[in-house]
Amino acid sequence: MEREKNSMQEFALTVVTPISGQQSDFSMMQTTLRNSYGLPIKFRYIIDTPSKQRAAQIQNLLSSPDSSQPEFQVADVSAPGLARNLGLCGLQTKWVAFWDSDDAPDVVEFLKMVNTADENSFEVCVGNYAVLQDRTKKFVSKSRTPKTFPELGKCLGMNPGLWRFGFKSLLMDSIEFCELSMAEDQLFLAGLDLETLPIYVSNSVVYKYYIGDKSHLTKNTKALGQLPIASLRLLNRLDKAQNSISDFYVIMLSRQILTAIKKAPLRSKFESVVLVLRIVLLKKKLRIRLPLSILYIILHSREFFDEAA
Repeated sequence: MEREKNSMQEFALTVVTPISGQQSDFSMMQTTLRNSYGLPIKFRYIIDTPSKQRAAQIQNLLSSPDSSQPEFQVADVSAPGLARNLGLCGLQTKWVAFWDSDDAPDVVEFLKMVNTADENSFEVCVGNYAVLQDRTKKFVSKSRTPKTFPELGKCLGMNPGLWRFGFKSLLMDSIEFCELSMAEDQLFLAGLDLETLPIYVSNSVVYKYYIGDKSHLTKNTKALGQLPIASLRLLNRLDKAQNSISDFYVIMLSRQILTAIKKAPLRSKFESVVLVLRIVLLKKKLRIRLPLSILYIILHSREFFDEAA
């Protein structure tokens, strides 16, 4: 893709990224900004800290004359979803994406995906991603994303990473992120009713997701304790569904419950088990599908991945 460096060019994509004031490694974002220089991508970094001094330090680290120049906003919200909501205010691009601060998007491939989706009147686009070890950068696996539902719904339910999606900005007018620090992105995706929208699926790897960092939010016990809350909210949404419930929702709900039982604090494990019993005993639409979905996840957890040799 040819990189035009006309400062007056129209931006095609806004990328919203929350940054914790506690974060110490900014190398991924610095690389992303360098790789994006001259491309029609606007970056909005929401620095989540009460310290003006710390915010100024972060802004200085992420400002360079040979890189894309991000917009900064400082807020003390203590939740990535609430930070993203601030970044959504006043969008001026047709498309928006949500990247994490500690991963490595392929900015060229991501922009190609967005442009193809836009040219063909899609409202959502999603690409594949590679999983790498944080310290060694060793390749672990690569996702394989089916093109159409219902297989696409199963895949996205198993691997709902928000960072590999692009969205038409107009979709943001009727939705926002909740205050939870865990699974808030999954509730956001559920609120979009993805299966009703035209989705473009790219074969390309548009994002590199790193695992193994002990400071990652998915390792945070307090955040993991919020999973039963997220599962209950998703269940309440499914209760109100007028039509049949797609595999996307059921698998995502099952995945949340399994993660809580495996990784969350003891109380949250208990709450998740109680939720399963409640569903099996009281929810006609899900009493059979939920146990089958849990079994499906256990047996097919690597179905949509190509493993390292």
